[in-house]
Amino acid sequence: MTQQQDSVGLREICSGGRPPRGFLENLETLCIKRCASMSCLFPSWMLIQSLRKLKEVNIRWCGELEDVFQLEGLSYAKENPFLLSSLESLHLDWFRKSEVYMEGSHPASLEQELAFPSLKVLDLDGLKKLECLCKGPTHLLSLPKLKELSLWRCDRLRHMFSPSLARNFMQLEKLIIDDCGKLEQIFIEDDAAEYNQTLSKDHLQCQGLTHLFSSTTLVRNLLRLESIDIEACRELEQIIVEDHTEDDHVQLGLFPNLSSISINGCGKLKSMFPVNIAHFLSLQNLTTLKLYYCHGLTHLFSSTLARNLLQLESIDIWQCRELEQIIVEDHPEDDQVQLGLFPNLSSISIKGCGKLKTLFPAVTTARSGLQKLDHTEDDHVQLGLFPNLSSISVTDCDKLKTLFPFNITQLGLQKLKTLNVVSSSQLEELFEHKDEADTTSDREMVLPQLENLTLQQLASLVNFCPIGYHFIFPSSSELLVTKCPKLTTRFSINQNRPVHAEAKVLTNVDVVVDKR
Repeated sequence: MTQQQDSVGLREICSGGRPPRGFLENLETLCIKRCASMSCLFPSWMLIQSLRKLKEVNIRWCGELEDVFQLEGLSYAKENPFLLSSLESLHLDWFRKSEVYMEGSHPASLEQELAFPSLKVLDLDGLKKLECLCKGPTHLLSLPKLKELSLWRCDRLRHMFSPSLARNFMQLEKLIIDDCGKLEQIFIEDDAAEYNQTLSKDHLQCQGLTHLFSSTTLVRNLLRLESIDIEACRELEQIIVEDHTEDDHVQLGLFPNLSSISINGCGKLKSMFPVNIAHFLSLQNLTTLKLYYCHGLTHLFSSTLARNLLQLESIDIWQCRELEQIIVEDHPEDDQVQLGLFPNLSSISIKGCGKLKTLFPAVTTARSGLQKLDHTEDDHVQLGLFPNLSSISVTDCDKLKTLFPFNITQLGLQKLKTLNVVSSSQLEELFEHKDEADTTSDREMVLPQLENLTLQQLASLVNFCPIGYHFIFPSSSELLVTKCPKLTTRFSINQNRPVHAEAKVLTNVDVVVDKR
């Protein structure tokens, strides 16, 4: 049965005292739209108690509605009425006056749980005066099956829920908060006991926050968190507040199931995670990282954290103007061999990062780890980097002078298919080589799967590779080199059609490319 009203003069569904016997007992779906005079949807808990079969409530454009669930008098009931036991979906859209999602009288002696045992979807949009989800002790509110919670355009919302309320969200899969300009915290501390259950598969879209989590104490319980999506949080400075007092109490392995991070338009974000908690982070299942227009970022990962990103598959960094380093060393004295950094990384795209100086720093390794290499005298070798990297795109990064240490070509990039470098005015070499002693003898390097190579508008590019080296691209199908006026590397195609690149000391520049 569907009850739908579209009447301008309707103020209440049922006025007066106790509703008649059997009133709305079979109602399953209630849809109310454009009832400009309605001030209260359910005026008493006795009416609510009769709606035992109600599964879906959809209320839109009722500008005068103040109370959705009026629970006044519930504290005097002899038994817990187990309100709206069948309700699965609640959508509230565009109320100017509603201040709370639920309201009632809660004397100090009342320890009565307000249960919505079947509610799976709660969607609140345009509640202009909403400040909190529940007025009163939030530990009395129970939403054990809630899977989706969305709040849109709630201009006065300042915080979402306390830990005592969040501990009941054992089935939560999606949490969306968008265009809530006054939101200060997702979680706010209360006096209740720490919650020990976990949120799952959360999806966060927040505006107006200075931070997401006020402490690592909250984060350590988010064991099932899979996705963080933050957009247009102009005041966001930190994801987790840096708190040195908690170091001895934080459990290892924060965010163990987080697979995706997307941050867009957060101009004041200083760092994704404070360096002092990097050793507590797991991120072992992180596969996707997207950062757009985060102008305050100067670096992404500490070296400690980078070593744990074993499943990372893609990195997209666009228009992060202050970014100088992707990885910053937090233990420069550490002389351990670093094998298999980013073993599953398949694509990296960097655009508009004008202060980026290097993609990845040279990793200092112990001599014992270099015994099988031809150049054991080199103390700065990156071992086994990017074994699955297939795509590299770099655009408008004017401080970059090289992309990679040359050593990477000997032990990595064997699956590289696409290499595009465009409009990076200070780039001098793609593969840097500092050992002058090795430049007298020819050496052959093969990038077996490279198909597309684009070098465009690189005013300072001199060499694709160090002088004395010969690169072969047997799978090449597209080569574009243009507007690189200083380039001395010679590209050629032999009769078997593989592309060759050779850097030699030339008196007359001979480059088989378009250099206009």
